[in-house]
Amino acid sequence: QFSVPLVEGSHLYAGDNRGTFYGVDIKTGKKIWSYRTLGPVHSKPAVDTTLVFFGDAKGTIYALNREHGGKIWAAQLDGAILAAPLWHDGKVYFVTSSKKLAAFDAATGKELWQTFSLGEDVGFTAYGSSDPILLEHQIWVGFSDGTLVAFSEHSGNIGHVLQLGNINQEMHDIDATAV
Repeated sequence: QFSVPLVEGSHLYAGDNRGTFYGVDIKTGKKIWSYRTLGPVHSKPAVDTTLVFFGDAKGTIYALNREHGGKIWAAQLDGAILAAPLWHDGKVYFVTSSKKLAAFDAATGKELWQTFSLGEDVGFTAYGSSDPILLEHQIWVGFSDGTLVAFSEHSGNIGHVLQLGNINQEMHDIDATAV
């Protein structure tokens, strides 16, 4: 299993490699609901006050009701969703394995913007990216090609690209989330 569970209030949310996402009551230890996805769930979810957000390895992103697991909206992106989404100020941001960042209205699922792909990885990689973080209106993401990229929170425009990993080495991934 790759999905990291998220505990919020009295609920735990997590997905599995078979393509099922769960809501669990941590006080009773009982499954409250489950939702069948189109692909394996490898990322940690994110939440707002009423919704839980996550993606699957087939590139589908989901917003489910936190209490009963009903689908509120879903959308398709090109590339697996392996990183946790970032929720902030009514928007939810997803990073794809094709090295794109996409922003959606959290309540409606309307796509606000999507960046162009930053290119394909070469050589051996662990095939992933870091979970995005927000710092001073920029969304920072580390990619499996060793780059750390800062995108504008409002437009997706690139503010900084830093090559941290040595692309001449066998492993140059930045898969850990920056703190």
